[in-house]
Amino acid sequence: FALSMQGWPCAAFLDHGCAQPACASSHGVNNAFAPLYSLSNFPVRSRPPRTRSRFRLSSRQQKACVLQIMAKLQVVGVVGCTGTGKTTLCEALAGESEDTEMVSGDDFFLPSERCPRVDLHDIWKDGMIPEAFAEKTADTNVPESIDWSRFEETVSTAIERGKREGKSLILVENFLLCNSEALLNLLDKVIFLDHRNASDNLLLQRKWERAHLGKKSYKDRGVSLHDYELYWRCYVLQRYEDHACLSRLPPHTLRLDCADPPEAILARA
Repeated sequence: FALSMQGWPCAAFLDHGCAQPACASSHGVNNAFAPLYSLSNFPVRSRPPRTRSRFRLSSRQQKACVLQIMAKLQVVGVVGCTGTGKTTLCEALAGESEDTEMVSGDDFFLPSERCPRVDLHDIWKDGMIPEAFAEKTADTNVPESIDWSRFEETVSTAIERGKREGKSLILVENFLLCNSEALLNLLDKVIFLDHRNASDNLLLQRKWERAHLGKKSYKDRGVSLHDYELYWRCYVLQRYEDHACLSRLPPHTLRLDCADPPEAILARA
């Protein structure tokens, strides 16, 4: 036959010199046999029309879903007095992993002119206040010195971004973290670096020798250990005890002694 169908070698039948059936002519199929060779006599498996699902995801969206399923994002808060090692612990937990993001409360201090005022002259009864302290007029050790709304918004944004990008850990650290109920509600876990069992001089020595926020250490700025001890005990530590709000720590808080070796603290965290 001149007509051919898939799987039906009609053209080959003629090409090889085979005799045509009497019912067929060189121009087609004889009318008498037309019904026999009609396509309607060959069962064709029908397939329902393919429709596009409203829930079809792009490959990028599918990858994001898989990452969210595989990685359970944890938001961990680290609380403790200044000098207990909050930043050190966060950096050790984060390592060099791209799956971790850290948000530090040090980035959310209000401009100096908007902070409450403080006068440290009364600490030195003889009036011999060191120059490094005489110039300090902004009280940065009270809750009112922190832009809590921006802090909270930044953490919320980090959590949403972490979910999209499949991150596994977000660390939030600040010595006055318990003053924000909104931030506490965003945390899955809280680590409290407790200084109360440490020796009296541990945090004092750390703070005196440590450079912080782009400034030289008080030791390198010419402040004696005696003068720094007055500043530490009468101002810094006193402010922390007055404003830390440790009674608001969640029941599931993990308490670690800041005097323990860093390796031991990291292992328990």
